[in-house]
Amino acid sequence: MSSLRRLLTGASAYLGSVFVGVLFAPVLPDVAVDLFGNDDWRDPLLRLAAVVLVLIACVALYRFQIVRAARRAARIGLALEGLEQREVLVIPVGHRSGYTARAVRTGQRTSTEWLVDSCRPAVLVAVGTPQVTVMRAALREGLEADGVAVEWVELSDGGDPEVAVAEAQSLVVGLLERRGWRDRPSYVDTTGGTVAMSFAMLRVGALLATTCVYVASEIRNREVVPGSQRARAFDPILLTPGQ
Repeated sequence: MSSLRRLLTGASAYLGSVFVGVLFAPVLPDVAVDLFGNDDWRDPLLRLAAVVLVLIACVALYRFQIVRAARRAARIGLALEGLEQREVLVIPVGHRSGYTARAVRTGQRTSTEWLVDSCRPAVLVAVGTPQVTVMRAALREGLEADGVAVEWVELSDGGDPEVAVAEAQSLVVGLLERRGWRDRPSYVDTTGGTVAMSFAMLRVGALLATTCVYVASEIRNREVVPGSQRARAFDPILLTPGQ
């Protein structure tokens, strides 16, 4: 039942598209009646059959996209070279930092998906702002489906470097200390969010004396080239002297 529910939920994205929701779905029942109807009891059944056909087509297309994405991931590889398994992953959340469970992915992976696939954390600490709070539920749903616990930390202002650094230092490091995770093997990501949030992640990484990571990608025609993602792991203390 859960698999069917996921398929229907994913297919709903196609049902809500302009082509299907506005043009295809409303018109197909009329076409079916015009071609095969006879102004009798069969007409309502033809309309129902046409609607069911649209639903089946959307589910089939969604399933095809999942299979294609899985094959592409298998061809490219799930993990980024140079990263190891870590228990804790801290990421700054931006509008492109979404996470979809592996079983239902249809498109290219986000930096968050690359990092989780690579280091297989038990816990992910998501550092967000009020502007990305809407992503919180979907992020948690996808990660928990893949067995990753999620902790959400919210900064009041992701655009102010001083505020972001001070709050990240207090909230993120404080959370890790309270949960007993400060000394666990970890990565601190600097890829997502704002520039100010990247500064904050550098500070957190330096305070934890852990490794920071950055996911670099090749961009062509404003699109990420599939398979071009590369992980850069570095010591944040080298970039934050005096810590």
